[in-house]
Amino acid sequence: MGLLSNLKFWRKPKPMEPNGMKCSIKNLYYVSQHPGHGYWADKMPKQIPEPTDTPENAQFALVLKQRPGHGGRKKLETDSIIIQSPLLKNVLNTVLKDFPGVTPGLSPLTFTPPFKPLFHRWDALVEAVRDEENPATKKHLDLFFSIVEPELKETIRVRDDFVAHGVVTFQHIWTIFQAGTMIFTTQDDQECAYKLNNSTEVQTNCGKFYQLECENIDWDGQKFGKNTQNLMIPYFPGTHPISELNAFPLDYHPDQKSVKERLLDRGRRFEQLRGQHYKTYKGVALGKPMWGRKTKYNINGRIIIDTHSFNRFNPDMIVSVQGFEGAPIVPADTSDDSSCGDTEIDSSDEDHQRAPVAKLTEEQLMITSTMVRGYALKDKKWASFYVNSISEIQFSETAFDTLVLPGARKELILAFAESQLKCKKTFDDVIQGKGKGIIMLLSGPPGVGKTLTAESVAETMHAPLYTMSAGDLGLVPEDIETKLSEILEMATRWKAVLLLDEADVFLEQRTLHDLERNKLVSIFLRILEYYEGILFLTTNRVQTFDTAFQSRIHITINYPDLTSSSRRLVWSTFLAASNSPQTLTDKEIDGLAELPMNGRQIKNVVKTALLLAARKNVPLDRGHIENVLTITQGIEA
Repeated sequence: MGLLSNLKFWRKPKPMEPNGMKCSIKNLYYVSQHPGHGYWADKMPKQIPEPTDTPENAQFALVLKQRPGHGGRKKLETDSIIIQSPLLKNVLNTVLKDFPGVTPGLSPLTFTPPFKPLFHRWDALVEAVRDEENPATKKHLDLFFSIVEPELKETIRVRDDFVAHGVVTFQHIWTIFQAGTMIFTTQDDQECAYKLNNSTEVQTNCGKFYQLECENIDWDGQKFGKNTQNLMIPYFPGTHPISELNAFPLDYHPDQKSVKERLLDRGRRFEQLRGQHYKTYKGVALGKPMWGRKTKYNINGRIIIDTHSFNRFNPDMIVSVQGFEGAPIVPADTSDDSSCGDTEIDSSDEDHQRAPVAKLTEEQLMITSTMVRGYALKDKKWASFYVNSISEIQFSETAFDTLVLPGARKELILAFAESQLKCKKTFDDVIQGKGKGIIMLLSGPPGVGKTLTAESVAETMHAPLYTMSAGDLGLVPEDIETKLSEILEMATRWKAVLLLDEADVFLEQRTLHDLERNKLVSIFLRILEYYEGILFLTTNRVQTFDTAFQSRIHITINYPDLTSSSRRLVWSTFLAASNSPQTLTDKEIDGLAELPMNGRQIKNVVKTALLLAARKNVPLDRGHIENVLTITQGIEA
């Protein structure tokens, strides 16, 4: 009987459908046990709060959300203020204009503690309340002010107290950084200014920081624009002097007026240095980062400023900016219209219309980059150069006059070079772009002035001189082709004088057995055919040149051994250039000129003798020179 009774209440379970095949919705409800903990149930909890987003609540101008205070002086603490009044939103649209992260037209518009937008625009809000004339709007503003003023009163008092004493705590550091403020900092001993866009406290693996999201003005080779950068202020306990923070508002600088003048002056020079310029530089420059760290070089020499070419040849270090209104784009291959003396390089096409570039405002000038990009000619490095370390070149106007060479030859060389720079478009080959350059071969023994000729021509024309050798190009044909193409492109763009020293290394006669050598010569023959600038080749083994290359040389200048009169001029030139006291007579110089020496040997002897005289702190005399000649040259003068 018992078994039958149990069977009467037993029901066969309902069949289960395959997973995910039941076309229905299963509702689950979250049951909260205590803050941060709970569980999901399939039955609705008995006590569920009524929703707050109701049509009845939507009619209120303001919604103030509060929660119980935790150990503070207030019984209730404000959680958020929700603005629903369209009249208030219209006013705040003006008060909070351009404030980052705030869109007053949103519905609803919510503010949460510490109410940063309202704090930083407090003066504008007070002015709006005072000046409002519309009765309805005025009523809504007064109501809003009655809620906000108690929330911000203490923070404003604390901020003013800190500022009066020139200090701040990390907890209240946000009170001195208002969006749009100009920020001052130093980077690599350079004074820098940025415009603050936003700021926030962040936690990193290295600790707590206050992060400033800033912008400055840079040039990308085509246009001026904005660049972003984050500045980090590490956590500090207690109070800290505002002006000793590694970044702080410029308004708090103790010498604000002088700093602004220096920033403006540098900004004007930065603006003038857009485009291409030939300048001199002395100081530290920044190269390609290695292992996440800046690579620094000490540069002391002439440089080419050219951001467009910097981007072209350094694709992993491209300078990019976000354009802004008021800065029209300049065509990439044009120079600017600014006057920067006769060392501004105009690489523009004569038939190309240059686009005007708008002047930067004073605020934009103050936040321009501290660096421009370009190429160090002597060091052969692409780098970023500090504007403050750039200066005008002091050219040697007598360089060509001191060249020991017959006057007719000097005139011919200079005429060729100057005409090429001015009139390179007047002649072209049958094939367009071919044969536009001028190639001059300077042949002769060592120390007779071959290299000096190219240097003097560049100096006289105020043109950059690019010197290349086997060490710059290497010996692997594939690498040589790439590097040579890049160098010729740069030299053409900068209207530089190109010097290939000891050219016989690359242009030696081809043979049937040395295929690598043949490949090397072929590369030079092909690439130089399309070079559009001035190329000087120096060699003391012209007879070894490949015949195909000899036909491509426009003019050959042979340099004989120096005569006694030539050597006398060289001796006199180096002695006069030393600017050191000396007692040598004309007769003694005549005697030195009879010694069989080349120009480089004479220079080395004079330099060494000057060091010897300086060591003894006496004027240079013939005895010093005789000592040097006996020791270094084995010559009895």
